[in-house]
Amino acid sequence: MTDRTIKVFFATGDSPYTKVEMKEFMDKVHLVKIDCELENMKVAARFVRWTCSNLIEEIENIIDSEKEIKHSQISNKVEKMLEKPEHISKFTGSIP
Repeated sequence: MTDRTIKVFFATGDSPYTKVEMKEFMDKVHLVKIDCELENMKVAARFVRWTCSNLIEEIENIIDSEKEIKHSQISNKVEKMLEKPEHISKFTGSIP
């Protein structure tokens, strides 16, 4: 609960409400996945694999040449790649 929630519901001490820890219950709720959630997770995993596979050769060359490069340069390259609709369409065209 947020501080604001506690102040609103429990500040006077004579609240008809009871504080209950919901973490364990919510953890159990989040364990159960419906079919569309599972499919979304599979697509997300394929997307990450596809994105990384487009960079592996370049990263291997950087490592082999012992070239120093900032992580931000790699992340910028990924962002630029993902902003190109023609590049993304290669992935979306591969989704069954």
